[in-house]
Amino acid sequence: MNNPGFRPNKGRYLILPAEVKGQETKIEGSEYTVTAAKDIHEKPSEGTVVARGNECTEFALGDRVLYGKYSGYEQLFDGKNYLILAETEILGERLVTPFDNERSAHLTGDCAFCNRPATMDTPTCDQHRPQ
Repeated sequence: MNNPGFRPNKGRYLILPAEVKGQETKIEGSEYTVTAAKDIHEKPSEGTVVARGNECTEFALGDRVLYGKYSGYEQLFDGKNYLILAETEILGERLVTPFDNERSAHLTGDCAFCNRPATMDTPTCDQHRPQ
């Protein structure tokens, strides 16, 4: 996890928001294509914990969390936008399941359902692997 050299105070977290996927639109009668968010007001409401204050106990580094779209304080570090959120502004942890099209092993190395090691190709152990 890339830490921008900042540690939040006490009960606050530094969150790296997930990227908002853009939608390409071809301008009619033109050769130009514009990429923009589907909704001009769309903001991410999910991110990854990058750093946490001393008194934070709820979420660990690398956890994917959900928060209100307009929560927190935005800060730019090393060309990336981060959010500084109080522990109470975080709604909860987004658990990676086998139905997500990604591995959870890069976060914890554990199965999405138990504490056994995950296999290389799925976010689950052999016992919880989808058939």
